[in-house]
Amino acid sequence: MSSAYRKKQHELFLFERFAEAAKLSVEIMDSVNECPDLVVRLSGELVGIEITELFVSEAAGGASLQARESIAQRIVAKAQRIYEASGPPYAHVSVLFATGYDLGSLNRDETAETLAQFVRSTGLTEGRHVQWQQDFESNLLHEAISSLNMLAVPNREMAHWTAPSAGWVATISTDLLQRKVNEKAARLPTYLQRVSKNWLLLVGDGSHPSRFMRVVPDISVSAVKSPFDRTFLFGLMSGSIVEFEGVGK
Repeated sequence: MSSAYRKKQHELFLFERFAEAAKLSVEIMDSVNECPDLVVRLSGELVGIEITELFVSEAAGGASLQARESIAQRIVAKAQRIYEASGPPYAHVSVLFATGYDLGSLNRDETAETLAQFVRSTGLTEGRHVQWQQDFESNLLHEAISSLNMLAVPNREMAHWTAPSAGWVATISTDLLQRKVNEKAARLPTYLQRVSKNWLLLVGDGSHPSRFMRVVPDISVSAVKSPFDRTFLFGLMSGSIVEFEGVGK
């Protein structure tokens, strides 16, 4: 399976989750070509959909932080292998480990096994998002695990298990949003050659560590200026949507 095919499947997955959260009834007309990423039919009109995910750089934290993150990633990777050995449903899983806990003292095999069993026990179905927070009473997972974000996905290629560091779970800034809009705006003339109406979909709080960003519900809808007909900020895990005003000009 080529990287180009996986990229298009991922874009389609992101848009379908957005359309579901926004309660849009759409027909996918073109999910193969580029510029824009997708063309859909919405209320009788063709609309181009350009999708971009928001990234935050991993903060350098020295050898001790690198060692901690290495342990966390190994635990999560093993948990994913155990989970997927039982077959579908596949899942996006983000595991947040407690900041002050010494991960080197964990029984990694046992922690991975328990984690895999817990995700399986949630009864995930495609498109369903489940959040879990440590309560230190139920003993469902080791106290070193603070929280989980789980989202069922349609195939294995979209299933990513990660352990983002609490030190760089970022709140999305308007500067980042405007920069991403400007990058895509430079290509808008190319999109207009294919379809006359275009939307921009900015996606945050995904499952890969560099995409682990909070989509805050109170962000100003006038904070970002965009030439696209409509511009949205979508939280993949949270399902939150912000549509920016003053666009399409």
